[in-house]
Amino acid sequence: MPRILLVTNKRESLETLARALNAEASVTLEWAHERKDAQNRVRDWRPDLMVVDEYVGYLTNFEFIRQIMAIDTRICTAAVSRLPRESFHDMTDGLGRVAQLPPGAGMLEAERLLALLETVDPANES
Repeated sequence: MPRILLVTNKRESLETLARALNAEASVTLEWAHERKDAQNRVRDWRPDLMVVDEYVGYLTNFEFIRQIMAIDTRICTAAVSRLPRESFHDMTDGLGRVAQLPPGAGMLEAERLLALLETVDPANES
């Protein structure tokens, strides 16, 4: 059962994606609206995937993901970004597996994220 942590200042910005993910019975979703809460959930709950909105508090999602990588380098992440694909890949270089999501992500992106989770090496999980 995939565990997914949604991290955002504004719940409504990820609500459509959350509804699409919740449609999958095997998914467990948790929300974090503050940086410290998200960091604690990564430590304690150990999600399989963390979806990060464009900003977490005053940090960009890329800055926040860098902080998370100091906690758990194996976590898969997805970041909401308006950047062109090439720029996105340049910005996420060194951040592990980071999928790009458009603002207002929905059913198609939820399916992509779940497919991504299926490709994660189970030996990497604990």
